[in-house]
Amino acid sequence: MINIGIFVAMRRRKLKGALLNGAVIIDIREPHLFDSGHVPGSLNIPKEIVALNIEKLQQMNVPIIICGPFTFSCINTVNLLLSNGMQAYNGGSWFFVNRIQASL
Repeated sequence: MINIGIFVAMRRRKLKGALLNGAVIIDIREPHLFDSGHVPGSLNIPKEIVALNIEKLQQMNVPIIICGPFTFSCINTVNLLLSNGMQAYNGGSWFFVNRIQASL
């Protein structure tokens, strides 16, 4: 049985490391949700148009942290970026990523 606390701590450590290495945070929620609250400095690219922005994201040449409304949406987006040769992480909710960024 997996201890959820260990899983969360491991994910927090990976995301913190990515942020310290200049990661860009991409929020894949709809613009009106992004406007109601988001991680400072994050970019809003709704999940429906991430694929149209692959070249732009590749040119950033930094780790990318995806945060969004549902884990499944984040996983699919991370997998899309990984399959295009990018370093990407599933950040989960913007609240979670925001707490990590604030702790740096």
